[in-house]
Amino acid sequence: MRFFILISIFSLSLVAHQYRCSYLNFDFNNTTPALEWEIETLHLERIFELDDNKDGDVKWDELFNHKVKIIEHIQKYFKLKIDNESFDLQIKDFKLEDYDDLTYIIIDIPLAQNTKKIDIDYNLFFKEDSIYRCFVQFVDKNSTSINTLFLGHQQLSIEVKNHKNNLFQSLKEFFIEGIWHIWIGIDHILFLLMLIIPSVKNREKFKPVFIEILKIVTAFSLAHSITLTLSALDLVTISSKFIEVTIAISVLLTALNNVFEKIKGFYWQIAFGFGLIHGFGFANALGELELAREFFIYLLAIFNIGIEFGQLVIVVIVLPILFMLRKSKIYLIGILKIGSLLTAILATWWIIERIIG
Repeated sequence: MRFFILISIFSLSLVAHQYRCSYLNFDFNNTTPALEWEIETLHLERIFELDDNKDGDVKWDELFNHKVKIIEHIQKYFKLKIDNESFDLQIKDFKLEDYDDLTYIIIDIPLAQNTKKIDIDYNLFFKEDSIYRCFVQFVDKNSTSINTLFLGHQQLSIEVKNHKNNLFQSLKEFFIEGIWHIWIGIDHILFLLMLIIPSVKNREKFKPVFIEILKIVTAFSLAHSITLTLSALDLVTISSKFIEVTIAISVLLTALNNVFEKIKGFYWQIAFGFGLIHGFGFANALGELELAREFFIYLLAIFNIGIEFGQLVIVVIVLPILFMLRKSKIYLIGILKIGSLLTAILATWWIIERIIG
């Protein structure tokens, strides 16, 4: 029970699983190399008072009204060295683009053709959001690589001429991101737990429980793998707000079913059905990365494997504990009933927050 209380308190202040990102895209394919810097405006809206007309919706003209202070702020937290010399980020303007219900500031910065080394020191938004991410992509005629900057890992050095297509390093980065994505995804975790928790009730042997959990996890994994792939490849596009609300609803319904026990069994079918929705949520992490299709397929696959591994770790930890407690009041009342009720309350909060947010 304490576990659910702690999770609930923590989650009220957490935007479940959809961490915010920025993107640094270094393109050395063209005659004039350039850096395209993409920044979500949501954090800027929280730092500055950008809603001039107080209608609760920051529009493009309001962002442009505050262009000077926005540029000054983002310049302060991004330092770039070219060939060991400080590079003056002379940003005079930016453009705005909408992507999947999110607005991005797009800044284009020309770079010299003879650039040999790039040193990045990126600290934008890490103080405000400890799980913020910056994806760094480097592309030239012979190579493509991806690196991730986050709190505690804010510096990166790129050797331009000796840069190689380090697929292994990129795969490692995205495997870790997949694990991290499920572990910060409190809504995903609670949905899975709400399906796993009732599976141990009235069971005498571990083997039937293990088989039931295997069906649930496999169904959930298969379903979200399908929609993660479709979404990440832009084959299917659904509003992120709709997805976030629906994910919260899936948590609410499974939690309420544990409290009132209206539907018994069919857990793997429920996992598959709602897992299709959760897959679209997982795809948000891949956001604005524009990679060659063959390279993107590798990253997508390893990102999904990371999600599965992170999910498996959760199951391995939780399932034996649930099985040992299955006949106790801690499980029957504290975890199954009160824990599910607290989860339902939390999911209701998410639904309201995501609808009006």
